[in-house]
Amino acid sequence: MMSMKYYFYCMVTMMLLVCNISKGAIVVFQSTAKADTYVQQNSPDENSGTKGALSVAGSEALNLSGQPVGKTDTFLMFNMASEVAYMDASFGSQNWIIQEISLHFVEQSAPSNSRFGIGKGHFEVRWIAADDWSETSLTWNTKDNYLGKDTDIPVGVFDNLFCGDAYIPTQRFTLKTPKSMVDDIRDGNDISFYLSALDTSIGFTFNSKEITGTRPHPYIELTAIVYDDADLNHDGYINFSDYEIIFKNWNSTGPEVDGDVNKDGIVDNKDMNGLLKFWEYWLDSNL
Repeated sequence: MMSMKYYFYCMVTMMLLVCNISKGAIVVFQSTAKADTYVQQNSPDENSGTKGALSVAGSEALNLSGQPVGKTDTFLMFNMASEVAYMDASFGSQNWIIQEISLHFVEQSAPSNSRFGIGKGHFEVRWIAADDWSETSLTWNTKDNYLGKDTDIPVGVFDNLFCGDAYIPTQRFTLKTPKSMVDDIRDGNDISFYLSALDTSIGFTFNSKEITGTRPHPYIELTAIVYDDADLNHDGYINFSDYEIIFKNWNSTGPEVDGDVNKDGIVDNKDMNGLLKFWEYWLDSNL
């Protein structure tokens, strides 16, 4: 007679030929900048952390009057403590993963301040490990103290739209998600980024957190996936990998045994049925 384990194995294999099983619940949250500033090569000792705009400009960038502004870089910091605390309190400690991270800026394509450049081009965003910089003291001459070639990680190369009046549109830049950066977020730490020009003529000027009125501040958006109970390997999906965990631990017992979907202390057909219920729910809601 066919064993129960083999029977479920065959049934699940046939199902997995049909579709990839469910994602967990998705939660999106946003956080405005805790600190931000730009530093400018033409004013190497000046701090600009309380201005209404930020800037990424290349070495040949010009302002609205056609005058050179000099190379300009931006630093941004976001605090993740309250977001992580909310996720942990709502869904269980670390019972979620980061699926996507994006930065959101509103451009000032025609800034009246002569310090700011204009023009479309490429810029790079780097996650930086240092979070001890201050927006009220950082300058061009001190910026290298907070940049580390062995610790910082490029997380995207982008173009600005070169449009916007400090109200609309919001530009979205979706970042890569290296493990060290994701771990930094999941630990509830501050997270910092460094933006620098790749094109010599780019002049990307955008709102800072100091911008007044109703004009949008820079913010970070995170999309998190909450683990389903049946997502045994915590990758955001219920698929063959989760079934393999049950197969490998079939009839195992213990208070926290791998594969125990219903938490009754044993891995058996009840846990397999739990996986199937998740799959059936997903199928009903997505047809």
